[in-house]
Amino acid sequence: MRDLHGHVISTGAEGEIPNTSSGKSSFERRFASLLSSLEMTCLIVKQMDSNIFVIIPVKPFGKSKTRLAGVLPAAERVDLSRSLLQRTIGLARQVGEVVVVSRDAGVRKLAKAAGAWALVETGHDLNHALRQAADWVAAQGREAILVVPGDLPLLQPSDLAEMVRLGQRSPAVVIAPSQRLDGTNALLLRPPGLIEFAFGPGSFEKHQHAARIAGVEPVIYHSPTVGLDLDLPEDLRNWQCRSCEDFDIARCG
Repeated sequence: MRDLHGHVISTGAEGEIPNTSSGKSSFERRFASLLSSLEMTCLIVKQMDSNIFVIIPVKPFGKSKTRLAGVLPAAERVDLSRSLLQRTIGLARQVGEVVVVSRDAGVRKLAKAAGAWALVETGHDLNHALRQAADWVAAQGREAILVVPGDLPLLQPSDLAEMVRLGQRSPAVVIAPSQRLDGTNALLLRPPGLIEFAFGPGSFEKHQHAARIAGVEPVIYHSPTVGLDLDLPEDLRNWQCRSCEDFDIARCG
């Protein structure tokens, strides 16, 4: 299906959630208590911003989390990616509409079932995929984008709502760095094409520089729940050792 601007898209039924009642995956059985605690934490519905789209770029499930190969077999890495993506979409839909961009048909199918738009990725580079998605959002007449990866296990709806609040005035760049302060774990742009995407090594500094070149002083949103992504085995161990109870519960309300 194509939209009015000729972009390849597909739509999902609003509120439709994949049926997992037939059985749990090996990953879900292994991490059942942790997944349950995260899903039940701070799920407070926020008022959606009709002018913002949350963009979630997703690699093919079979090629994701390869740096966790030493601690998780391939099937469990796929299960991990699926579980986190479904959770991220659910959280993102509390602040705005969601579009998932991926070249993987399985990813797009899950996205549609979870109530997101699905955009067929035309390249093989993260920044290219984000530019493609941002251009699509702009073509829909929306005023802002919030880029969020699908591998932030501690992400809370309060994080997303706060980034949207911080970026209410145009032009705006809001950056949430990784816990190592070398990467960008979430990025809000108002308007969508304000700066070029620079995800990859050193992206935290690169996005700040790009904002200043564009004449905008970036707002930095430091958050332990946004800062943890699952790139390395120690990240997985950190996730297993932490829960939202480690943080100020007031942030979740």
